[in-house]
Amino acid sequence: MDLPDNYGWVLFMELLILVEYYCTVIYVGYARKKVFTPKFMSENFGEEFRNTFRRDPDPLGYPDMGNGRFSEKLSFADWYYFNNAQRVHYNFLEGIHIPLVCIPIGGVELEYYTIGLAAAYIAGRAIYAIGYTRVGSKGRLIGVGILDLALIGLVVIAFISSIFMVYN
Repeated sequence: MDLPDNYGWVLFMELLILVEYYCTVIYVGYARKKVFTPKFMSENFGEEFRNTFRRDPDPLGYPDMGNGRFSEKLSFADWYYFNNAQRVHYNFLEGIHIPLVCIPIGGVELEYYTIGLAAAYIAGRAIYAIGYTRVGSKGRLIGVGILDLALIGLVVIAFISSIFMVYN
């Protein structure tokens, strides 16, 4: 099987998606560090933690993912901020398999369409993340529209490309 001359760009788009995903990981880590400070953990759980585990609480509120025992003590603003960051990350994780599978398949036969749709997906994901973390769930709507249309396009392109590969 011969790959198109621009297939490197197809793979580059895949890597950009992974970089964008890790940006959400970093952002959640930043949000966790901001709300689950050592002072917060010690003031709210220090005694209980020391009595139970004979040590100080774990830093950064682990293993709380935004809806657990540690989060119950957060102010509403901190809880909301942390959960929005966490939701952006989870949403990315829940759907990352679709572009990561469809892009290399679509790029074999229809590389220019694949590159364009992958770029739209990346832009939509960025708009989604920025909107959701700054405004809340309503802030994600433009981004989710762009990325969902790009995902549908990527699935269609991968399907068409695979049919081309079967018949060639």
